[in-house]
Amino acid sequence: YAAAARRPSSDFPSSSRGLEGSMDALPEATPEEEAEMPNWIYTFHMWMLNEGKKDSTARSYASQIRILYEDDGKGPSSMATQDYFALTKASYKNRLGNGQRSAAVRMFIEFMTVHLASGQPLQEQDGGKIYQVGVSKEARNGRRKKVDIEEGQASDEALKLRKELELPPDWKIVLRERASGDLFAAVSPGGRAYSSRQSVDERLG
Repeated sequence: YAAAARRPSSDFPSSSRGLEGSMDALPEATPEEEAEMPNWIYTFHMWMLNEGKKDSTARSYASQIRILYEDDGKGPSSMATQDYFALTKASYKNRLGNGQRSAAVRMFIEFMTVHLASGQPLQEQDGGKIYQVGVSKEARNGRRKKVDIEEGQASDEALKLRKELELPPDWKIVLRERASGDLFAAVSPGGRAYSSRQSVDERLG
């Protein structure tokens, strides 16, 4: 298959939708991390107050971290990465919220660096609603289902992407629905998902 030279090697186009595999490449929260998440949020909140942040700002950032966890299901170690920050910053919900989500993640990364260096244990949360994770992993996993968007109702966006990638007839374009933004992928007959033109080119040869 000699289409590789005719196609650019950048990632798939995205508007409010991102790349399949980008967010999914970050590890999901373990059951232990899920159980500790209220304590992580509380400790983060208390650290910000100790750093002199206004209570309104600290509460807002703590709430954003809780919401992001509920949306994405990533553990603290995944959330405190530059990859997660970049994905959050590029998301539609972040732009809609004037950058509050990415600002909270930036602060969480700073907190995590200090906290891990200190060797201190997490503080025990006080039961406040702001710290309680309201969506279970089971509910999140139920939302993050793959949908064949070319089956039954062809999407203009999917058809355009198929044409740009010059996919063989037995390949599919799928959409993974997420609370934080839907993600496209090209899926081979064997069921493997590819998230960039370069990876599709390498697979097709």
